Amino acid sequence: MTSYVEKLGQETEQLRLELATARAQVPGSEKPKLNKPSAFSGRPGTIDAWASHMDSYVAKASPAEALHVAVSYLQGEAFAWWQAHAAKSQVQDWGTLREALKIRFNPLNKIQAARDLLHKWKQMKDVTSYNKSFQAIVLDIPDITVAEQIDRYSRGLKSYIWEVLCLKHYDTLDLIMLDALKVEAAKRGARRPPSSELAGALNGAI
Repeated sequence: MTSYVEKLGQETEQLRLELATARAQVPGSEKPKLNKPSAFSGRPGTIDAWASHMDSYVAKASPAEALHVAVSYLQGEAFAWWQAHAAKSQVQDWGTLREALKIRFNPLNKIQAARDLLHKWKQMKDVTSYNKSFQAIVLDIPDITVAEQIDRYSRGLKSYIWEVLCLKHYDTLDLIMLDALKVEAAKRGARRPPSSELAGALNGAI
């Protein structure tokens, strides 16, 4: 009985090895793993590459399944847009969603997207970080005036800084940025902001 079981086990192992060898010889028997797309948040200039990646990822899915998968990769501003869009439009497949996303987040709409972002941009950390992020947004709005830059910048500052700066008149963005650094430094108990922060505020100022 024992020898029979051992023999059966040996035959089973031999069959397993033969099957594994046969599978290895058949092209395509092992499906390559697809790289998952990154989440899409609506960042300007990224929709075309993201949509192309998603096309490959859902190529073998049904239109409805592809739509469900693609929506699961939307986040932030893109997901908020999708919720509003889905409430007023019937989107039943990935192809329709892809075209709608491209219309909304295409680089041609980059200026409007930057203006929308600037409208709600607030200082969350230190002034140096706020200055850099604010300048990055402004660079995408070529027709923005200096007066508008100063107005938007001051309104996004933390309240204790804004309360001091709103009493003064500014003609350039770099001057109000420097004063914001000084108010922050005074709040910290320093006489003046570190020279590295002063230099950073001026670099790339409009």
